[in-house]
Amino acid sequence: MMEGNQYELQCDVLNVAPVQNLTVNWYKGQTLVDQTIFTDTIITPVSKTSKLLIRPDRADDGAQYWCEAKLELGEEGPQPPPTAPSKHLNITVYFKPIIDETKLPSKVPVFPGYPGVIVCEAEGNPKPTISWSVNTTDIVYSETLTITESTSEDLHCIANNSVSTTIRRVKVSIQDGDCPIQLNPQRVIVKFGSPVSADCSTSVPHKEMGWEASEGSVPMSKDSLITWRVSELREWDIAPFCYINHKKQCEITLPVTIYKTPDSVSISTVNHTGPMMEGNQYELQCDVLNVAPVQNLTVNWYKGQTLVDQTIFTGTIKTPVSKTSKLLIRPDRADDGAQYWCEAKLELGEEGPQPPPTAPSKHLNITVYYDCPISFNPPEVVVQYEASFSVNCSTIMTDDFDLSWEPSNRSLENIGKISQSGNVTNWEMQLTCHIFSNETQCSQNLSFIVYKTPDSVSISTVNHTGPMMEGNQYELQCDVLNVAPVQNLTVNWYKGQTLVDQTIFTDTIHTPVSKTSKLLIRPDRADDGAQYWCEAKLELGEEGPQPPPEVTSDPLRITVYFKPIIDETKLPSKVPVFPGYPGVIVCKAEGNPKPTISWSVNTTDIVYSETLTITESTSEDLHCIANNSVSTTIRRVKVSIQDGNCPIQLNPERVIVKFGGPVSADCSTSIPHKGLGWEASEGAVPMSKDSLITWRVSELREWDIEPFCYINHKKQCEITLPVTIYKTPDSVSISTVYHTGPMMEGNQYELQCDVLNVAPVQTLTVNWYKGQTLVDQTIFTDTIKTPVSKTSKLLIRPDRADDGAQYWCEAKLELGEEGPQPPPTAPSKHLNITVYYEPKIKHCKDWSPTTGASLDSYPNSYSLVGNPYPDISWRRKSSLGQLSVSILLNTYDSDQYEITASNDQGNSTCIINITVEYPPKLNCSESYEVKEKTPFQHPCVANGLPKPDVSLHKNGKLIALPYYPKWNDSGWYQLTASNKHGTVNSTFVLTILYAPVLHASQDKFDVVEDSNITLECDSTGNPEPKMSWSFKNEIISTGRRRIIFNIKRATSTSAGVYTCSASNQFGRQDKTFEVNIRGNSPNYITIVIAVIIALLVIIIIALLIYLWIRKQSSGSYQVQPAVKQYEMQPLSNGANANIEQR
Repeated sequence: MMEGNQYELQCDVLNVAPVQNLTVNWYKGQTLVDQTIFTDTIITPVSKTSKLLIRPDRADDGAQYWCEAKLELGEEGPQPPPTAPSKHLNITVYFKPIIDETKLPSKVPVFPGYPGVIVCEAEGNPKPTISWSVNTTDIVYSETLTITESTSEDLHCIANNSVSTTIRRVKVSIQDGDCPIQLNPQRVIVKFGSPVSADCSTSVPHKEMGWEASEGSVPMSKDSLITWRVSELREWDIAPFCYINHKKQCEITLPVTIYKTPDSVSISTVNHTGPMMEGNQYELQCDVLNVAPVQNLTVNWYKGQTLVDQTIFTGTIKTPVSKTSKLLIRPDRADDGAQYWCEAKLELGEEGPQPPPTAPSKHLNITVYYDCPISFNPPEVVVQYEASFSVNCSTIMTDDFDLSWEPSNRSLENIGKISQSGNVTNWEMQLTCHIFSNETQCSQNLSFIVYKTPDSVSISTVNHTGPMMEGNQYELQCDVLNVAPVQNLTVNWYKGQTLVDQTIFTDTIHTPVSKTSKLLIRPDRADDGAQYWCEAKLELGEEGPQPPPEVTSDPLRITVYFKPIIDETKLPSKVPVFPGYPGVIVCKAEGNPKPTISWSVNTTDIVYSETLTITESTSEDLHCIANNSVSTTIRRVKVSIQDGNCPIQLNPERVIVKFGGPVSADCSTSIPHKGLGWEASEGAVPMSKDSLITWRVSELREWDIEPFCYINHKKQCEITLPVTIYKTPDSVSISTVYHTGPMMEGNQYELQCDVLNVAPVQTLTVNWYKGQTLVDQTIFTDTIKTPVSKTSKLLIRPDRADDGAQYWCEAKLELGEEGPQPPPTAPSKHLNITVYYEPKIKHCKDWSPTTGASLDSYPNSYSLVGNPYPDISWRRKSSLGQLSVSILLNTYDSDQYEITASNDQGNSTCIINITVEYPPKLNCSESYEVKEKTPFQHPCVANGLPKPDVSLHKNGKLIALPYYPKWNDSGWYQLTASNKHGTVNSTFVLTILYAPVLHASQDKFDVVEDSNITLECDSTGNPEPKMSWSFKNEIISTGRRRIIFNIKRATSTSAGVYTCSASNQFGRQDKTFEVNIRGNSPNYITIVIAVIIALLVIIIIALLIYLWIRKQSSGSYQVQPAVKQYEMQPLSNGANANIEQR
């Protein structure tokens, strides 16, 4: 057998009984693999066949299959049950070669000058032949191959047998001749505390070689292979190296990666406990404790079984560390009850353990409140009007909250349950429970049903009184008075105890109303005397009273008038009369009112009686007339004058009986006779003077029996009773002719139906069915009375629609009106056919999965048909290799893909476009700058498929884009990106850049000399402006944001125009300040005093001169001109200006 192909085994069990106790067990070795149970009811020995489909693989080579027939005869039967085993069937399985990759690595080293030998071994059946393809032309038939530095870089080991060919590519790597040693493995990955070993070998002569390591050192040896081995490796930084003394000493270090799975992996919510609110953002945290090495750690986040995020770590620490991964979620109502969990995974490469070590967290079940988190107990109040009620309002929130009822001003803090009670006097009762917390403010209305049972329920007929006429339609009415609420009312209609109709009301009125339900009836004679009644029922739900309140009407008894029906069993349509022997016929009829009976003997004679005496002179046509107020019924009776030579009658005139069944027939006469009897091979009746005798056989088993009744009248005469004996088949079976196993689409096959031991064959019809559809018939015309076996055949040409179809045949005995009804049938078992057909991908639709989906989650299973079920392969159109269906799609996998479905019958391809969709992602910075009155679009790229809708908010208000911010719009902004897969937010600071703006409260100054002046100039702008004061085109002061210029003791020189300037990279603004200086007002007192003093000085000087002249005049005089100069020096009328800068 070929590995992977399907084969059928058959177990033949000969002559076993009873078959309904037979079980055929199938074994592979000593393992039970299947059972067949038979249900036929045949008691005599039969032969049976059981089949087993197998699809062997290489592990089954040499397996022994066998079957066992077991009779399960119950507790009273022999113990253990009788069994009969078959011989063992040894199967040989041919399978393609598999090359031992452990003995033939994909890359082998060779050292210059030192040839090496590589070995290719393969397992397969038949035993494969091994050859080497050294280059495009050279083939070496051997398991071993010697390689040198001149050997081709690419080698191929070819393992071939009659099943298939396997090829392994080997790359020859020329090694540096300075250090001719090889490590195997070339890298080790070992769990902390576990054993580790590595071989160091050489193929060159050497002086010595050894291992140097902090653990497990191997001293120098002359061997060509030495092993470094540590039983429990616990040194994180170990770096063992192998060295060799060849031409000189050289060494190669063995890379060692020591890993440790986490002590624990746990999941939790950050800064939150309890239920989550729909639409809010929450943070989940995954804590991974003591794992190494961290650069191989990946934390996978799952929701259910769907991968939703990954965190990859890149540190270079070798020793164990603890790491945290976080996930932002924004749950909606669909996430209520969702399970989040995280998994720490160590991706250690091909050399590491496979599958990679993983450590999952426990599952975090989240509860999402998408409605108000309030519950009532009971959840609904159902109360009768004016009755009392009590209800609790509660929440399972754990944070600070208040609960309150409305109407009611009472509020309770942090109490998980509040109550309300009272009597109901309002048909539209309303209560609302409110909750206030940091997370939500909402309320829930309590559902109230206030009910009232009806005052009365009554039934009546509409527009009718008195008896009803059969077949006419009438309307009944049920009146329900003052019931509430009507939407919970159901009116049930009953006839006797049988529910016949319902009326449901949907009005939303809460107050009591009266309602009417109507029922249309069309009574017949069976309804005469029937009682109709109606019931009003209030269906108030689980919280309402149980059983529901019911009020019933009194019953309405109806009388039905119907036309007469004549009893045809007592009055046949044809009655015999023998000449000279009058007979009596009876006409009886049923009707309401009770009918009157009369006979129409001829066109004029009417006889009012139930009985009528007939003779040979009676009219051939008689009519029985039954009449009442509803209608008249007439039955025609034909009088048959019998041959006077044999005045007897058989009843029935023909019999059809099952083989072995009882049979009887009456023979009667209405004339005097000498003797009446039955003659038959079974059940003969001796002559009798009676007028009726019966032939009777309790078990009729004679196929050719011909009983006849005889009478001795004027002479002896007789009438034979026709007898048909039938027998249903012993079995009806269906099979295929010259074929076993699956059928091929389009080929022709023949089915055979075997009908065993049936009689009489001329009444046999074989019907062929596919499912429940009649597809063919075979009718037989043989005249044999005894049982025979017959075969019917059907040609079919199945197609794929017939795969799994059930064909069956049915033997049917059409025995006429006198035979059993319905006719006896015997069906075969169903023959399930398997149709092999080539694959077809019926619907090839483009696909838009989300990230993390796998190819095998493509919906609708590709709408794929094919038998055997096709193998599916995927290929990206932009590449050649096949893809694994379990590969997880990422955002870069959008492309055109080819799906190929193939089986033994052919293949089908389909090309689809895959667009990998994913939730939005924002890569926003913490802050942005923009110049005022210039357009501001969303600042960061919003990735996502479908393309996210982006909105900008400030202080919770939506901002239309493009946005032209003003100078004072700086602040915190939130950017929101959303598509059908999620929503993500990012907050940032937006700084508005704008040119300087100067502000001053006073820009004109008018002061007198010696006054102090303060000039103030403020500015706004972003970046912060540079400021300066200038006077007479010279900068006299500089500063930022705000500068003050002080003028102390102003003089006339201080007067003029001062300019304040502010500038940044976006512009400059100047503002002028005008300063006017006025002189001082005259001081008249000072002037007067000064004049007086000046006059006194002049008078004194004049007096002195006078005195001196007088003195001189008394002597000799010499007159000389006297000149005195007065230099005029300008007084400073100004003041030095001191400048103060601030």
